[in-house]
Amino acid sequence: MKNILYIHHSPTFGGASRSILEAIKSLPENEIKPYFICAKGSASTQFKTISNDVVTAKGITVFDHGMYGHYRGKRWLILFRELLFLLPTILAFVKAKIRWWNVIFSVIHVNEVSLLPSAFLAKLFFNVPIVLHCRALQETKQGRFRRWLLTKFLGKFIDCVIAIDDDCYRSLPFKEKACVIHNGFAMQPIDINEVLKARQQNEKFIVGFVGNMMPLKGIYEYVDAANEFHQRNIHDVVFRVIGPRYDGKYSFIDYVFDVTGFRELASKKVANRVDELQLSNLEFTGFQMDISKHYQEMDVLCFPSHVDAVGRPVFEAGFFHVPSIVAVIDPTNDTFVPMQTGIQIAEKNSSELFEAILKLKDNPELCYKYGRGAYDLSHKHYDIKKNAINLLQVYEDLANKS
Repeated sequence: MKNILYIHHSPTFGGASRSILEAIKSLPENEIKPYFICAKGSASTQFKTISNDVVTAKGITVFDHGMYGHYRGKRWLILFRELLFLLPTILAFVKAKIRWWNVIFSVIHVNEVSLLPSAFLAKLFFNVPIVLHCRALQETKQGRFRRWLLTKFLGKFIDCVIAIDDDCYRSLPFKEKACVIHNGFAMQPIDINEVLKARQQNEKFIVGFVGNMMPLKGIYEYVDAANEFHQRNIHDVVFRVIGPRYDGKYSFIDYVFDVTGFRELASKKVANRVDELQLSNLEFTGFQMDISKHYQEMDVLCFPSHVDAVGRPVFEAGFFHVPSIVAVIDPTNDTFVPMQTGIQIAEKNSSELFEAILKLKDNPELCYKYGRGAYDLSHKHYDIKKNAINLLQVYEDLANKS
């Protein structure tokens, strides 16, 4: 059995943490024993469901050169936060080293390319092969010096880079050690014909938004589209937000970040706007660990992101024969195929989102056609069992070389 140490930064349970958690669960039994160093939060809570060996910190420091998060203008000030997180990150590694003093790790899996400081510490503390996951598009136009440094770092300290799709792969500055292993979706077997039959009998057209309510994910455009249907008195369309919602609990620091523009309190603002507009066609489910039932009811998924990338909910929805409306310019064929798996729209354009939803609502045959295309694409690239085996092979190859 291989001891694998996973390092994860975001405290909130989201796409990256869900992806690695489901991958670990899908590995053959008794092949690995997972250990975690991570930020304390809902993600660490979920990691503890599969491991008794979880070391948490108040924050894990990162260096972000992603397409959306790269440093420019006032975003350079975020580095002060990362410097503050550096001490708890180091202390977490010290604690892990003491706690697991007799554990020999086969591989260390760093769960996002922005975790370069942790990758360096991992090599320093444990000196074993490192797998680095690239889950976000990297900036290719700005920050040439930073991109050069990233290339040098990857070449020296990282033994394998895993991109989650061809889109992420082509944005990497260093491809010599890189490969593509798609994510997957752990779901119970379903009779897709029964799902489609039940969906056709629903009097409402269900539009879904899956994930945290963040501006960069297009939540405001989603609400605006719902309002457009409301204003036009189209009452047979229901907008559903499947993810954490505002619970009235924000810290002073949260408000400081909101005022300074670094992290917007979007869920609170969405809740206020829904109340202000009296949108009876918009529903909030709250956080859902198992979202399969919502995909089964959904007619179309909206992913109006601002980051020019196709997110995890798109291929998840595909397994349930659900087409997507995605704000993306030039998607790769393993993520989204316009006019085959859904409709492509412009970024930050609620009018196009409204028109795309209306088009699929008024054309059941087209909605079915795109849903079938999404279903085929998901099964082709996102088989969780097959992709987990590919991940295990990476672990074995690196462990054998060390």
